[in-house]
Amino acid sequence: MSSVLSADLWRRISSLLDAALDLPPERWERFVAEASNGDVDLQRRVGELLDAASRAGSFLEEPAMRLLGEPPRTPAHDPSPEMPRPAPRRRASL
Repeated sequence: MSSVLSADLWRRISSLLDAALDLPPERWERFVAEASNGDVDLQRRVGELLDAASRAGSFLEEPAMRLLGEPPRTPAHDPSPEMPRPAPRRRASL
């Protein structure tokens, strides 16, 4: 088996994967089996990607800072009105 996917095979994998991911995980296996029309290689490849998606869970769906809690309040993160603002730039006349 070649490790390089043809453009057509990749389009089929991508399309089937996208459609499966729109379904609840408990329907993935049956959907992929039916939608792959007996193409065992396509079914295996999509199944592997769905397994990886399942193991990844909600990775990167929620900002990391939210998981870590609020950042410390420092002047860089929480500027107060008392901090001086830079003076406006004047246009040099020529």
